[in-house]
Amino acid sequence: TPNQRMIHGVCSSWFKYLGNSNIKQIVPLWIKRGVLRVPENPCSPLILVGPGTGVAPMRALIYERSMAPRTHSTETEMVLYFGCRKRDMDFYYANEWEKLKSEGALTDIHVAFSRDQVKKHYVQNLIKQNGAKVFQILCRSNGYLYISGSAKRMPADVKEAVIDVIVEYGDINKTDAARVLKKMELQGRYKVEAWS
Repeated sequence: TPNQRMIHGVCSSWFKYLGNSNIKQIVPLWIKRGVLRVPENPCSPLILVGPGTGVAPMRALIYERSMAPRTHSTETEMVLYFGCRKRDMDFYYANEWEKLKSEGALTDIHVAFSRDQVKKHYVQNLIKQNGAKVFQILCRSNGYLYISGSAKRMPADVKEAVIDVIVEYGDINKTDAARVLKKMELQGRYKVEAWS
């Protein structure tokens, strides 16, 4: 861990216990399909929010979309918001992001390093800082917002930041902004894949 503590996982500890047994064991497992998919329309803009290990599914979406046949008419915006504690310790796939930008697979990346300065800075702060662009992608261009990562506080904090952006740039109240986000969810344009 970042604090140099040894953590024993529930699953790995259980497997270790089974390995020490002479009794034959059957281990049930299944694959659960995730909720994040590349939109059918290749021109649909995407905002991807993936702090920590939540960036892994976002990386897969970026690569998946980059493999699709591209024409001038299918070039669209794909913006990644990534957050981690320290740039030099856990900036996952750092060497890939600029390459993906130069290849046109990624329009932009905004990164929050929460422990590299005195005041903590998170992805939701970046969303508010880039509010005009976030509003334009989501509300003017009918873009998609995908969130992936820890279920603890991040999804709710990001949702609140997006609602604040819609209030500010859409010139509507908070209740109506929440309705806009709910409508996006019903349309499949707002999805959260989080775990604890």
